[in-house]
Amino acid sequence: MTQNKDEATKELLRRFKEYHCEDSLAELFAKYKPLVIRAITSFHFRTLDRDDLLQEAYIICCSTALSYNQTTTKATYGCYFKASLYNRLTTLKREETANKRMGNVLAVPLDSICGDDDSFISENTFSELEAKIALEQVMAKTPRQINVFGK
Repeated sequence: MTQNKDEATKELLRRFKEYHCEDSLAELFAKYKPLVIRAITSFHFRTLDRDDLLQEAYIICCSTALSYNQTTTKATYGCYFKASLYNRLTTLKREETANKRMGNVLAVPLDSICGDDDSFISENTFSELEAKIALEQVMAKTPRQINVFGK
């Protein structure tokens, strides 16, 4: 049974490499889709949705199908694809985590802005009159709410 699966995979790889047959690639991807789904769900991405990750996996499937050499590699295509897929998903997760931390990298401590004295606070505070004028301007631009209770 396993022998037949390996032979079928080898045939799909051969057809894709020789003829650039999209159907062979789609069939190869469908064969490994359960592996892809398991890998995607194990990473818990926040910024990428399932379709984006499936597309990434399809690209990995294409690149691994082209680069896999069954004569020089002892690993099966499935192991090779799985390792490449997990490497790519790990890279995407690291990028996502780095982007999440970007706010911390760009943050400037308030002490460095204010200094030792309170000059920053006194220079940048509104007087009571300025605050009232600013509030009235905002209220003038705000649409009137409809009273649903009829009062």
